[in-house]
Amino acid sequence: MPSTRSSYTPARPIGITESKPVCPPAARSALLTMGISIFLLIIVCNTLATAAWQPTLSEQDIADISSAAILKRLPTARSAARAESDHQLGLQVLMVETQETKLRKPGDALLAEVFTYDYRTNRATRLLMNAFTHELVESQPIIDIHLPLNENEIDFAINILMNKTDFLAELNHEYETYFGSSISSIAEIETKVSIWDPGKTNTNSICRLTRCALVSVFTHNHFNFSIEPVIVLENASVHLDWVQ
Repeated sequence: MPSTRSSYTPARPIGITESKPVCPPAARSALLTMGISIFLLIIVCNTLATAAWQPTLSEQDIADISSAAILKRLPTARSAARAESDHQLGLQVLMVETQETKLRKPGDALLAEVFTYDYRTNRATRLLMNAFTHELVESQPIIDIHLPLNENEIDFAINILMNKTDFLAELNHEYETYFGSSISSIAEIETKVSIWDPGKTNTNSICRLTRCALVSVFTHNHFNFSIEPVIVLENASVHLDWVQ
């Protein structure tokens, strides 16, 4: 006679239910945070992989590109400015940077964006150039003239300011008020110069239409003067009361 086997399931004690694994809230939060971190890491790595094909420009590269840009812009600038008065700053290269594009592949030409400003016409231009052959790819005017000042503009502004006797008198008066003695030497004065954009609210300011420098003035011992002159670089005028 074939043997039979009966299945037997032990009875659970009354009041005890079968327990299931439960993930604590803190663990769930940690797993979620880890997942987000991994996702962001993948994005960053992809971005860096793309950026790796966009080499940075050396100081010599920038100098060479700037010189080539001025040579390419001069004929146009002279033509446009033939009826304008000459200006000491003339045509200035404000900024050079590599064009950022995710579509660039290894072996593609590296392009540089060159931003210029012509003080004889008060016009800003963006040039797109081959970073190494200096071939001009395109040229277009831009509306925003308030790009950062370059070294030539900063030196120009400081030279104008340090030859203004009323400005130096104002500084000396404020210094005497605080310390009871005059500034011993102009060498004590330090400056920080930046582009000044008066904004859309100040519709009467000429600095909405041309480039102006805002100068913060302080001393070696970190005394900050309250006066912040504005210099209109186009006409070399100094305004001591435009910024209060």
